Amino acid sequence: MSGTDIGVNNIESFALRGDKFAILTSKQLIVEVDKSVVDKWLEHLKANETITGEFNEMKVIDLAAVTKIEANQKGVLIGVTYKTGEDENYEPFFMKDETVNEEILKSLRRCLQDGYTYSVTEYSPLKAIVLPLVVLGIVAVAGTFFTWFANLIHTQGGPRRTMRVQVWVAAIYWVLKWIGPTGAMIITGIGALACIVWMVKRMFNPPVKILIAKNN
Repeated sequence: MSGTDIGVNNIESFALRGDKFAILTSKQLIVEVDKSVVDKWLEHLKANETITGEFNEMKVIDLAAVTKIEANQKGVLIGVTYKTGEDENYEPFFMKDETVNEEILKSLRRCLQDGYTYSVTEYSPLKAIVLPLVVLGIVAVAGTFFTWFANLIHTQGGPRRTMRVQVWVAAIYWVLKWIGPTGAMIITGIGALACIVWMVKRMFNPPVKILIAKNN
């Protein structure tokens, strides 16, 4: 099955990463459908129009419940915000490539016309680097703290008495005790380098934000 297969009754399937598929009908968006069962669900939808029930990995989203869809036209990540009762949910999924990403966005726009607003925002290079810079700052601050704490553990041997702490705090303590200040600095450096690479990529290829939002 290729990136997009168009069947009868306006049923379309789109390839996701990891041998998964998304199925789009005029009423529902079904994501994380395993490749081994996608044909079965396509046949089911041809006869029944909708899917009901709860599934382990597969997510069934009624289009009528969708409040917002966000995506980068140049990327592969699509985020869908929708309501179940009074609760608001967010479901991200990764398309196979940018071509399939563009195809499903066109189909979603076609399905969500009445009562929805479609907008395109082209980021400038300066605006594009804001998020990576913020993340870089967080990585630098967190890395400095963890390096200092790892050095404290290394030089002073940690607390002098038994303490009751949250599991995640104990996990951080034992990891820092194991990797030491040098390990903390190396991890911080790798994280900072990743942020810089991300920033440069966004600067030279700024995102184009697609937003499909339900009108109030």
